[in-house]
Amino acid sequence: MRELEQPEEQFEEINKLKIQGDGLQPIYNQTCVEHTMINHAQDALITAMEWQTSGNTFTRKLSSIRFAWHILALHLDRIFAIEECDGYMTFVSERSPHQTEKILQLELEHDEFRDEMKSISATLERLLPTDHNALQTVVQRIKAMLQRFTNHSRHEIALIQAALNDDLGGSD
Repeated sequence: MRELEQPEEQFEEINKLKIQGDGLQPIYNQTCVEHTMINHAQDALITAMEWQTSGNTFTRKLSSIRFAWHILALHLDRIFAIEECDGYMTFVSERSPHQTEKILQLELEHDEFRDEMKSISATLERLLPTDHNALQTVVQRIKAMLQRFTNHSRHEIALIQAALNDDLGGSD
């Protein structure tokens, strides 16, 4: 059912590296748990969006999409806050100061995601359960945003890997 790419295999790569000292293990563990919850929320949303309805209205489908979107948006906002406040961004900044520009770019992307989430939420709330074209448009926006989030997560994971390599005496 899942048609969006997921970065789980990259978490496995981080797990293979020796995570030592300075509290990275709890950050890593929480990040894995949070991303697992996000994946479940994405699955629920995709299931709701792929629900095939008949007739002229899709009231129940729209209600399910709104609910699943709300849960996912809460999870995404939570992971952004965790990352920005005492999460991996702090670790990477301390371990690899030369990566600061990339961290700042990823923080800007968090703000862009938050803006997009607010816009999608507003669109979903205004959507009439008879406007099939508008539903397809917002579904495409959601899918595109989720794919951007997956790519964003991959960049974050790459930064963590580089910082761990720096910490272990390697180079990026």
